Amino acid sequence: MIKSISKILSFLLGSCVAIGAFMAYFMRSVDTQKGIVYDGLGRVLTEPPLWASFLITSENSWAGLGWHLLDVIWFFGGLFIAFKLYDWSLESKAK
Repeated sequence: MIKSISKILSFLLGSCVAIGAFMAYFMRSVDTQKGIVYDGLGRVLTEPPLWASFLITSENSWAGLGWHLLDVIWFFGGLFIAFKLYDWSLESKAK
């Protein structure tokens, strides 16, 4: 039973990470009256500073350094936990 739950949780967590990444990086909306661009998570996007263009992002817009770091932690941390949960379910199945 625990194995099945951990597999389901790993799939749900991986799905949430993928949906969040898709919304953050591929969805954009524009407020034409104010000229503000938002990402899929509702964060205001601005032009990245020159140092960030060279070191961090190749995109022409970003939500800021704090949001970028949170996105990286959310994405890679979430995938790590999802894969570990799935791996744990397979290990306990082999025993």
